[in-house]
Amino acid sequence: MSALTIKEFSDPYEDLIESVQHRLRGYVFSLLGNAADMQDVVQETNRVLWRKREQFEDGTNFWAWAAKIAYFQVMAHRKKLSRDRHVFGNELLHLMADEMSEEEGDVADTAILDQCLGKLPDRQRTAVEQFYLKDQSLSEISRAMELKENAVSQLLFRARKSLRHCLQGAEYQIQS
Repeated sequence: MSALTIKEFSDPYEDLIESVQHRLRGYVFSLLGNAADMQDVVQETNRVLWRKREQFEDGTNFWAWAAKIAYFQVMAHRKKLSRDRHVFGNELLHLMADEMSEEEGDVADTAILDQCLGKLPDRQRTAVEQFYLKDQSLSEISRAMELKENAVSQLLFRARKSLRHCLQGAEYQIQS
């Protein structure tokens, strides 16, 4: 009688979960920027993946499904931390999540985002920092910057567009 290996008893769904762990940790870290929070969110994501295993359709993109679940777990975690002024706003988080989840290789280091933020013109960077990091309203920012609210909205729109292009350019450089 031949000895059975542990692999012969493994669950294919478990193997799928295991196969995305590295990317999942990188993806969640890129959205949270904190290793301890990342561990908590990845652990909760794995629980949800396991609980919802019957909902996964064989033959579909498991990474995309796992990343979407992780995104919602990040959002739930961020809701708990919403009083922390250093948490990015949901709009920028969504932009970052879209950019990072489309990447085929390992998730890029958050230093790329810092580089992209550093490339923004001063007024755009100030608007982004006040809106996303300090959680100030458009009216508060417009008063502080002595601009109309529409002008602040335009600054934020242009900043998001610039960040998207910068992140896409960084993704291209990583793949090359």
